[in-house]
Amino acid sequence: MPARVLLLPVIFLAALLLRLPGLDSRPFHVDEANNAFILEEALQQGGFHYRPSEHHGPTLFYLAELPCKILGIQSAAEMEAWALRVVPVICGALAAASVLLLAPYLSNFAALTAALIVTVGAMFHYYSRTFIHESLLLLFTVWFLASLFRWRGRGTLRWALASGLLAGLMVATKENAAVSVILIGAPFLLPLGKDSKIRMPQLLAAGILSLAVILLLIGPDNLWQAIALHTRRGLDSGHNWPWYQFLVWFGSWRGLGLAWDFWLAVPLAVVALYGHRRSAPVLILALGFTGLFLFHCLLPYKTPWLMLEPMLLLSLLAAAGLNFLLAKRPAVLKALTVALLLALLCSETWQRSFHNQVRVDNPLAYSPTDPQTADLVRQVDAIANALPDKQQAVVQVIGYDYWPLPWLLRKYPNKGFWQEPPEQWPGEILLCGPETIGWIPNAREWQFTPYYLRPGVLIFVGSKLNRTGREQR
Repeated sequence: MPARVLLLPVIFLAALLLRLPGLDSRPFHVDEANNAFILEEALQQGGFHYRPSEHHGPTLFYLAELPCKILGIQSAAEMEAWALRVVPVICGALAAASVLLLAPYLSNFAALTAALIVTVGAMFHYYSRTFIHESLLLLFTVWFLASLFRWRGRGTLRWALASGLLAGLMVATKENAAVSVILIGAPFLLPLGKDSKIRMPQLLAAGILSLAVILLLIGPDNLWQAIALHTRRGLDSGHNWPWYQFLVWFGSWRGLGLAWDFWLAVPLAVVALYGHRRSAPVLILALGFTGLFLFHCLLPYKTPWLMLEPMLLLSLLAAAGLNFLLAKRPAVLKALTVALLLALLCSETWQRSFHNQVRVDNPLAYSPTDPQTADLVRQVDAIANALPDKQQAVVQVIGYDYWPLPWLLRKYPNKGFWQEPPEQWPGEILLCGPETIGWIPNAREWQFTPYYLRPGVLIFVGSKLNRTGREQR
């Protein structure tokens, strides 16, 4: 039995143990909150209904249903952050262990080093503790790479179909993964080296299976709508940044210090290209990384988690470069070098994924939920506890941008959300944006306390005053 097979569960458990502590310590991100209510809808309606205008594909929600059913959860009011984040944690740990599947094409040392990088690297760690689609997409991407390498080397139909299946699952997880499938997969078709056995009939079969999976999971009626919608979002959205923004986020030496997973990976990847310039796997990975990175740089739409797949390829190249540098060195020197590498990566992970996980200068914490929202919830609870029946408390939320308040207030059954002030104000508890306060009738009867939901997003918590002018608590 190959040593890498024995290492699979070891890497998986190590990655799992690194990701589990403090799963509920970080405030729920807006995207996580949105996903939680989509999951609630799937649980209550007996299935997921894909709507391109509102959310991504169904694979994350199908997986997240399992722990909810085990724990007897049927609504968002019963959900806790840690229970939802367990799913991406497991996917992230599996992705780290699955990197070992690439050992026949990179070497055992390079594959193990890359697996350890994915295990402890800040970006991989941070987003595998977030209830979004990226961790699952990363897992499918690793499997997609392993399947493509086997298909390229063996030319068998089963690996062609496996590649097509995984490509379909990637797109059904997140629509923009269609670009990843093309840019990662295209270099495998190039005449690099002499070991390519990919055949056109098998490529056609893989494409048909991939399309069938996509149509099955998101529905044929939604396909063209999804393509048009996400094309528009990519070209013009609220997340437009200049072409060099990823270099600012991940290449800056200011703020929380050096991004070791970037500053170490880039020079080691250059070494890999020089040392393995005749290696087809290294050239394939380099072309895939270059295509993905340039595409996301040129696309106006940018969020930091879009770099997960390019960083995966860059980490594989970095591990190959380290393998070249240490190829003829003693085992002790290899072990010490990898230990130093992991120590630097762990220092970054501690800063960005634990100690300063929601600081605005942390590039991984893109538009993070403010920690003071915990005080907001405590004040709402204090106001509700002063009422005769807390469960009957009516909470009104008025504002143009109020997420993740639906998640924070999920345990209150009587609540409503408006962007414009309603005609009636029956609630005992009012949360509103600064643009709404001027519209409140009898504003002197209310006491307001400001809180930040996210950077630049202010919300006021209001409660009515009693006749003596004191706040009802």
